[in-house]
Amino acid sequence: GVDFYGHFTHVGILPTGIDPHKFHGMCKAKTVQRRLSELQTEFKGKIVFLGVSSVLAHEGLIQKFLAFEELLNQRPELANRVVLIQICNLSYRSETGLLARLHQLVVRINSRHANIIGKPSGPLYLITRRKYGRKKGSETRTDDTVSDSIVYLDIDRSLDKILPLANSDSFLQSGPNSVMIYSGSGNSPIATTSARTFAETQTPSSLKADSDMELCALLSFADVYISCSIRAGMNITPFQYAACRSAVGGTATLILSEFAGVAHSLGGGALLANPWDTDGLAKQFIQAISLGFEERRQLHININSYVNTHTAARWMRKLVTRLKSAQKELSQQAYLRLIEANEVKTAFEATKSRLLIFDYESVLVAPQSLG
Repeated sequence: GVDFYGHFTHVGILPTGIDPHKFHGMCKAKTVQRRLSELQTEFKGKIVFLGVSSVLAHEGLIQKFLAFEELLNQRPELANRVVLIQICNLSYRSETGLLARLHQLVVRINSRHANIIGKPSGPLYLITRRKYGRKKGSETRTDDTVSDSIVYLDIDRSLDKILPLANSDSFLQSGPNSVMIYSGSGNSPIATTSARTFAETQTPSSLKADSDMELCALLSFADVYISCSIRAGMNITPFQYAACRSAVGGTATLILSEFAGVAHSLGGGALLANPWDTDGLAKQFIQAISLGFEERRQLHININSYVNTHTAARWMRKLVTRLKSAQKELSQQAYLRLIEANEVKTAFEATKSRLLIFDYESVLVAPQSLG
């Protein structure tokens, strides 16, 4: 503990947890099962990465997007196989400049790696969750949560620009009112559509996270959960992901920042990475999707074992035990508060009646053991 001017503070390491049975029950709900079936149909044949975090610099969102871009640049054939769904929780603490930068990265990555076959789409989905509420003093009371998905490709209707497409020699050219897809071997567009129609096709309208049930379905569905915090305490969302995957009979694969507090708890079942090492993080993306079934199963067992034993109830029991222990120890010891000499001098000079009481041990001499 810490002894500060006669006041002793007990210090303990008590990692928190969740109630896994709660999430097991939520995953069995009809709304979640129905939504899970819809996601499986929409992303059939895709490997889905999922992230959930606030829009704050220490969450490592920029680092995550840059690593995902590096993955697609190194392995362009994966553009049609992998999907990253990032849910951003917006609040009064959110950094608007960071959100704008994220939008730019989404546009850049999806414009470069868009799939123009059938319904145009990109590999990166950004979902924002906005909480609206009534303000009472300085506190905001949440009433509703609304989620939105941003467009995949940002079509600038005032300036012409050319966007190269991955895996082909084709490219897009957008004008004020239309979007044209050209083949690198020809001078005539192979397809043309209006800018409004094209922009609308880029919005993943089926993806949202405006309720706990929607989020539960996404956690149950994702093949890999990734957290790239560059400085964070205990983030329990990876625990929730593991519980949801177990509930639907899947395996939980985690990529965690080595700087995250949860990495010390789940590190035995997760792939750890340094978010500042873009190439190294991109390699962990590849490692996650290259794991064999037995490897994924063993990692899942390690994660699930921790989640099921280090629950919120266990955390509360340990906390109460430590509080009682500290209270008992404090009641058996007497501490004298050290006061400043100037404080004593001022009080001594300001009064005419003075009573001085001296004790021997801890006052005139230092305390000593009798043993």
